[in-house]
Amino acid sequence: MEPNNILILSPSRDIAAIIEGALADLGCNIFCCATPQQAIELSSTLRPCLVIILRASTLLCGSELISRLRPTPQRLPTIYVISWQQSEQTILSLLEMGVDQYMTFPICLSRLRAKASATLKKNSQYQ
Repeated sequence: MEPNNILILSPSRDIAAIIEGALADLGCNIFCCATPQQAIELSSTLRPCLVIILRASTLLCGSELISRLRPTPQRLPTIYVISWQQSEQTILSLLEMGVDQYMTFPICLSRLRAKASATLKKNSQYQ
């Protein structure tokens, strides 16, 4: 069986590397990109089980990123957003757009790892 893929979208390579390190031992392939366009291109070829977006504003600018990352009705891949924004309106807007999980920085890396592991197990049933 082929390992699952995780895609991390972050304009900051340093923050992406921290998240990548926290998820490194999950037995999956982790890919990082810096722009929404790169995420769309990688997502279409890699078919990740999980996409982690490390900036809420990437989605709040009227972007159709979620529908482009998730072209099928099965709501795959699962999409997490991790951001500094804690406004209730921002969080609700993201959830209404289709984000599956919203977390704020500073984040507990062990909690993120546990959630990602559960998501990978659940999504591997659909592949």
